[in-house]
Order: sequence, then C-alpha cells, then structure tokens
Amino acid sequence: MKRLFLAALAACLLAPSFADAQVAGSPVQIQDPSTLKSATVNSDGSLKVNMSGGGGTFLPTNSSGAYSAVTIGTTASTIITAGACKVFCDIVNDSPTATICISVGSTATITGSACAAGEITIPPLWHRSWEGSYVPSDAISAIASSSSTPGAVGAK
Repeated sequence: MKRLFLAALAACLLAPSFADAQVAGSPVQIQDPSTLKSATVNSDGSLKVNMSGGGGTFLPTNSSGAYSAVTIGTTASTIITAGACKVFCDIVNDSPTATICISVGSTATITGSACAAGEITIPPLWHRSWEGSYVPSDAISAIASSSSTPGAVGAK
C-alpha cells in the first residue's frame, strides 16, 4: 500500500497525465514518455525522482535532517542561513511560556508577546515547519518574548 501511495504521489509531482505507469512488481515506476521524467519507488520504499530525463535524485525512506539546539533571546538573530533548507525546515519552541517570532528574509521583531505584521508566531511548546516546494530559501530570523528561550532548528 505504501508503495502504491508513493507511486501515485510521484505521478502527481511529475505531470498531470502519464501514458506509461507500471504499478505491479518491484520496483514501481511511473514515467512521462514525452519528457522522460520518471519516479521509481524501490522495494525498500525509497523514492528516486528523475525530473530532468537523466540522472536523478535519491531520497531514502529514513532521511533525517540535523536538529540543533538553539537559544533565542530578546534580540533578533539569524537562526537559519539563506539556502540551508532544501527538503524541510523546522523551528521548535521548547519553552512552556515564551513566544517566538520568526521572519523570513528580514529581521524579526516583537512587542510584548505579539509578532509584527507578516511574521510567524510560534506559541509555547509548538513548532513551525515547511516541506518540499514550500521551504523558504531566504535566511530566517527569530526573536523571543523572554531571554534564553530554548528551541531547536532542523534543516535538510
């Protein structure tokens, strides 16, 4: 079932319609014959996507990004550099009381526990994440409502 789901997902990513789709056997492959773009779900569940008609990108099933502990203070600082996130980006607020404000591409600001317009609020014991094509490519700045706010940042 997992392989069939991944094959369907790959079909949606490559193109809206395909003339050639193999769904039985191992590996499962879906290919657009006009562009030669393809996606293969291997027997171990890993996904290989070929968006250029050659080569390909291998995404293992148990991919894990590096998480790092961060301390966010009452002065804004960059917690993720521009271009660091390719697959996913996750910012975790480990504080039971403090609010974290983040800004993508500019400096984060906070007044009390309210973030400025256009910024993202991460409430206590919450997180904000992005995946796939929604991953920000600009630097991410953060500021907290109290000093020494514990958190974590994951990026891959």
